Amino acid sequence: MDVEKEFEEVQKYKQRSFAALLHKIRRHFDRWAENEIWKNGYSDFKMGYMPFLMNIDATGTTNGELAKRAAVTKQAMSKVVKELTALGIIEVRKHKVDSRSQVIFLTDKGKMFVITARQCVSGLFKEYKEVVGAKDYEIMIDSMIKILEHHQRLSV
Repeated sequence: MDVEKEFEEVQKYKQRSFAALLHKIRRHFDRWAENEIWKNGYSDFKMGYMPFLMNIDATGTTNGELAKRAAVTKQAMSKVVKELTALGIIEVRKHKVDSRSQVIFLTDKGKMFVITARQCVSGLFKEYKEVVGAKDYEIMIDSMIKILEHHQRLSV
């Protein structure tokens, strides 16, 4: 095996690397979203809060279920729950049936944040559709869902 030749081949595919593209898109999206959210009056917001906030059901979500949905440890989730509670975005209540468990709810401020965030990204997603075309955008979303489901099956 010629290491230099193999390495040269790898370099040719950098621009089309799934992992690299995903990473770059995520970084650009996070920067854009954070700026939009800050412009809308949420200057104390961190993008790391998004996986938590977007996974809280209207009827509340338990700590364990939220950690699972956000794909983080319960310890990491506990830290974010404390921060979001201090910001007045969520509230924590004891579970009505299982007193060992807690249920997390969005406050009115939290609900307003989720609405604002959704409005912000809706505009960006409309731009994406204009850039690649609505059909290709939907194909991309469908493909991403399939890849995510594949990884979720691997993680079980």
